[in-house]
Amino acid sequence: MATVRISQLTAITAPTDDDVLIINDADTNTRKITFANLTQNLVNTTAATQVKSGALTVNGTLAAAANFVVDTNTFFVDSVTNRVGVRTISPNTELDIDGTVHIRNSNTLQFGDANDSNYVSLGAPSVIAANFALTLPASLPAANNLLWSSGSGQLGYTTGIAYDSGTQAMSLGQAYFTNQGSIRFYEQSINGSEYVGFTAPANLSSTSGYTLPGAYPAASGHVLASSTGGVLSWVSNGAGAAGAVGDVQFSDGSTLTSNSSFNFINGSQTLNVPNLSVGTFLEANGNVQLGNATGDDINFAGSAISNLQPKTTGTHDLGTNVLHWAEIHVDDVYAYGNIELGNATSDTVSVNGRVDTDIVPEANNVRDLGSSTLRWAEVWAQDVNISGNTTIGDAAGDILTLNAELASDIIPSTDGTRDLGSSTRRFAEAHVNILSTYGTTTIGDTNADVVLVNGVFQSNLVASGSFDLGTSAAPWAEAHITSSYVGSLVATSDVDVTGNVIQGGTVTTRVQSSSAILSGNSVTYNVGVATVKGGAKVLVLATDAANGNREFYEYFIVSDGTTVSEVIGSNVQAPTAGVFLTTPTAAITSGNLVITVTNTAASGNDVQITAQIISL
Repeated sequence: MATVRISQLTAITAPTDDDVLIINDADTNTRKITFANLTQNLVNTTAATQVKSGALTVNGTLAAAANFVVDTNTFFVDSVTNRVGVRTISPNTELDIDGTVHIRNSNTLQFGDANDSNYVSLGAPSVIAANFALTLPASLPAANNLLWSSGSGQLGYTTGIAYDSGTQAMSLGQAYFTNQGSIRFYEQSINGSEYVGFTAPANLSSTSGYTLPGAYPAASGHVLASSTGGVLSWVSNGAGAAGAVGDVQFSDGSTLTSNSSFNFINGSQTLNVPNLSVGTFLEANGNVQLGNATGDDINFAGSAISNLQPKTTGTHDLGTNVLHWAEIHVDDVYAYGNIELGNATSDTVSVNGRVDTDIVPEANNVRDLGSSTLRWAEVWAQDVNISGNTTIGDAAGDILTLNAELASDIIPSTDGTRDLGSSTRRFAEAHVNILSTYGTTTIGDTNADVVLVNGVFQSNLVASGSFDLGTSAAPWAEAHITSSYVGSLVATSDVDVTGNVIQGGTVTTRVQSSSAILSGNSVTYNVGVATVKGGAKVLVLATDAANGNREFYEYFIVSDGTTVSEVIGSNVQAPTAGVFLTTPTAAITSGNLVITVTNTAASGNDVQITAQIISL
């Protein structure tokens, strides 16, 4: 192949995917690459469509001459209408969103004015207790209607309330003022902020309404009068006073008259009334004196609708020590100074409400809650702090229930004189970290009781007399002892001693303690003792079955665990009532020590044979 320069090659302007491009890297290697592989990660500016795999980073302006589409309809830019759609490819406005718009972190939605110099914004509060939604009304309101919301968030327009922005007046179908709210008429603002108001009484037995007159009064001086149905009208205030100066005028139906006992003294601003009966309402300004002698009676058939206050603090009484009020019914009672409830032990004080203050005695440790004969049934308290002696219950049948946890020590007042439980009333379980007992301690009172020790003894276990660790019926499984000081040690298996055993009595391992009865006529009995170790000592004992007399005893020593090497000590006594026993013999058979003895007496002369092994 002839050498051809690159400049001699024919240039192409529309390469295909299978065209090959020759590449020389650093004048070292000459290789080839197809046009498809070379341009697979490049943006093709001439192709109608192109799929780009992986991330695409544009460091500059991304210009799209046609529509811009992200994931079909997730984000769509219409290049013809210049509109943007979210989850729609046919936006109807400049921004058309088919879904919910969420503005985070208390940011706002802003509406700019015509020249975009100012705006109105809507935003959420900085803290919202729970999610909620407001739904706009379905149509436009009538003129001057107000916007309201239902409890579910549906917004609507009022039909009975309208506001006129020109007159700044609000028209109401009906107005309600709850919780003794008032209607107020203010003076001109340039004169101040005082007002005239109308307010309902604090307590009403029934609902009432009043209808105003339809016109002005016919003449000056007329006053408003009400019918029983609440219809108000203008009536004459009366004319032609009668009686002396100061007499109170009243009408007899046609003219005014007076009563000399019913008068008003202008100088002292005093109204004298011999008998006063008020049916609905009495208002008196200034000093009011009801009665001038202790025998005068004052009857209140109605209800007080204002406060009853003494003129001077702490100087006037309600009742006396001989004339008491029968009952006082009030919502709140505030009493200052000393208070005495009842003056005899038979008086009863009933408290049906809740006490929202502390109950503190006037002097420390001199007042009681209840007595030895009159006691409170139950006391419910969060914390109970008791100083001094405390007695809980006074009979053995009383029950003390503790549902909480003790946060302090329980210490008796005198050492060694108080009990926790008794011999007949015991605690079921006691769970303690450390148990220290002084004096005699009894754990369990029958052989069936079980004592569980899961911890480790940190002190000596010393018996005060001749007591056993285990019995023949209930032996210990194993005893691991470094040094042992015993009087008599009885076990039902081998005793493995890792230290010294200092014997004060006998150390006996009853591998087999036979209770067999040997009858006469040369009956032979083999007392089999389980495998023994070297150095074991075996005791064979025979007793008369009838009267318990000892017939003989014999000791054997096993020196090496396989043979009986020595017989020591023999004390064969003369048989009783003609009983003849052969001298015991011992041998090792199949690893077991077998003691053989024969009763040669006549039938009926029984002997009990026992064999025990003693291991030192």
